[in-house]
Amino acid sequence: MKKSKKDKFGTIVSIASGTIVALLTLIKESAGLKDTGFVWAFWIIFGIAVAVLLGYAVFLIVNAVRNHKRNKNLVDTSSILERSRRVSKDIKKVITSVEKTIKKYVEKHDTLDKDRKQQLEEVKKKILYISNNTNKHREQVAREITYFKNLSSKNVIDGIGDKDYSQEEILLLNQSVLNSIKEINRALLVLEQYDTRIYLGEYVLSHSSDAFDCADALIDYKGWTYALIGRRDKFEQSVKDGISLLLKHEDENELNDDERAKLQLKLARAYRHLGSEVVSAKQDYDNAIAMNDEAKKQLDCFKSLNEKNIKEAYEKSKDKEQFFKSMKLLRKVEEMRVGIEYGVLNAKLFKITDRRSKDKSVSLAKDLLEYISDTRKLINKSKQFSNPHRYLKCILLENEFLKLLEPTLSEEVQKEYKAQIEELFGVQKDIKQFVCKQFDDNTAVADDVFGNAIYADEMMEIYINQEATQLFRIIREIGKQ
Repeated sequence: MKKSKKDKFGTIVSIASGTIVALLTLIKESAGLKDTGFVWAFWIIFGIAVAVLLGYAVFLIVNAVRNHKRNKNLVDTSSILERSRRVSKDIKKVITSVEKTIKKYVEKHDTLDKDRKQQLEEVKKKILYISNNTNKHREQVAREITYFKNLSSKNVIDGIGDKDYSQEEILLLNQSVLNSIKEINRALLVLEQYDTRIYLGEYVLSHSSDAFDCADALIDYKGWTYALIGRRDKFEQSVKDGISLLLKHEDENELNDDERAKLQLKLARAYRHLGSEVVSAKQDYDNAIAMNDEAKKQLDCFKSLNEKNIKEAYEKSKDKEQFFKSMKLLRKVEEMRVGIEYGVLNAKLFKITDRRSKDKSVSLAKDLLEYISDTRKLINKSKQFSNPHRYLKCILLENEFLKLLEPTLSEEVQKEYKAQIEELFGVQKDIKQFVCKQFDDNTAVADDVFGNAIYADEMMEIYINQEATQLFRIIREIGKQ
């Protein structure tokens, strides 16, 4: 990362001042300061060097205070991320305090219960709020309302330590934290709060008895976060541990249809992660393709899941709840399939980029036309998704293939693959010019998608603040019982 002029100036001042002081000290020692003129010169230069250092220190302090005030009101991405980092630290402090309280209780009582899972399931029914599957609306359970006054992480932490909790309250604290982690983990990812997300993954692994929650902690909270910060060794190990956990859970339990569907989706996600990490995909694109192919296999059990079959089942049963559940699952599976196919094509992009210096234009063009055709299919599918993320990625991927295709469109290639070219781009007088225009058209679509999402970061900041408030209220409420 390039240094700003201010940073370069500060570095130069520090080095120069330090060097001058060091040299003068050496001269002082060697000369013994016997000459009166030299004594005066020495102290004047020394004083100037110290004054410069002190002045620069004051400048840094004033600048830091000014930036702090400035960041309170800015909505640019860096300021939003900085403010969100403070909130995520507060969340981490509160959860750490809850964890210490749980450990203290366990040490005092040896264990929560022999069958911890059963206890947790019983307490879930008494939890302070529950999530509605259709709109995620939180329904308040009959308890005294905790108000917002004096609701800060410090006050909540102080309150946690002042109470002797019962077993039910310990379980309530734990389940409340687990519920909040599920809600905020995605926001923490978007807001780049990676350390907090990894910590929350560790908390889930230590305090949840649900195999699917623990798999999420290994595959996403920890695994994918490690990938984003460049810890590829930890990323791969964590995701593979998540896969092993899911397979073990499958072997040891009789799963109902909903549980099996959940398991297959999580396995597909895990293999897709292994095939999507950018550095690994660039270095070993064949392995990336193999991992995504394995992810596809996990979705084989959903082959009969389609809108037509779901509607026919509804006509027979008139079960609205089952209908909405099946449609929600279908959307998840379709989005997962597009994500996996994107991973395969992205790995093929890395592979064909390496081939440019070795293969002839004819063979390159053949594959590129095939890849563009496959990408167009993904664009048409993802266009229907409510979240434009995959749609945008597929459009940008097509542009990467178009950049590689244009230089290969020699007369020989145009003659050899005339049918495929016309199927993709129509009959064109100048196909190379049209490919460049297609690139510009795709970029315009991407501009539109980005333009409509301009306030996403600001909303995420507000959301994470409100999630923190919700968690603090719940914990303080439990402490009042």
